[in-house]
Amino acid sequence: MRMVSAVTARRAAFCALGAILILPCAARAGELAALQGGTLQLGSDWGSVYYTVEPDGLRVVATVSEAPQISPVRFVATLRPGQSLTLSVAHAAGTQPSEVLIRRVGDRIVLDGGNDVVPTD
Repeated sequence: MRMVSAVTARRAAFCALGAILILPCAARAGELAALQGGTLQLGSDWGSVYYTVEPDGLRVVATVSEAPQISPVRFVATLRPGQSLTLSVAHAAGTQPSEVLIRRVGDRIVLDGGNDVVPTD
């Protein structure tokens, strides 16, 4: 029986999350539909984002990693109408961070900023 290292398990989990989120999506660029993911790029970091509809708001889950072999960071927030959150990745001193603004507009989630924010087609 072969033992799986924690790093290998994390890498597999990150790849699985990415595969799960690559679902058909009818939303416009920068806008997500519930349970349908999108990819985002913040500088050299890549991630995925999706949301679910919960009784207390829209639960947004964003996962960002510099590379598959590095443990990803997951951000979770439940947004009520008009609320937003910003994901920001710092760079070298004196340079601007890469940011993406995730906003709740009515009953949908809109993403602004980042190098690339694309709903998965």
